[in-house]
Amino acid sequence: MSEPERREQEAKPSAGAFIQKRIAPLLRESTLWPVWLVLAAHWAAFGAWALLIALEEGRLYAFVGVFGLFWLTGTAAWTEIRHAGRPGPLTAFIALIWITTLGFAFGAKHWGLF
Repeated sequence: MSEPERREQEAKPSAGAFIQKRIAPLLRESTLWPVWLVLAAHWAAFGAWALLIALEEGRLYAFVGVFGLFWLTGTAAWTEIRHAGRPGPLTAFIALIWITTLGFAFGAKHWGLF
């Protein structure tokens, strides 16, 4: 690798560094927890709706939407784990979102809301 390529590669911030420097402090800030909980609930409600449409009605666009949500969150979690060497606050938040999504989908199906 030549010297200009090496400098260019070092100048580019990595996604893992962005998560550690910009996102993780926001997730650790206790005054923002209510905001994060509301965002997680909204994301989970949308994800549960898309999941139920995909599984119950078999719509292709719903499968693509659920795959997109899974890809987006999985990539973010994988990037954090690869950069830090262990799961961090973003990975825990993503796990909370998916657990809530599955809970919302199960509850909506169980109580006949969908």
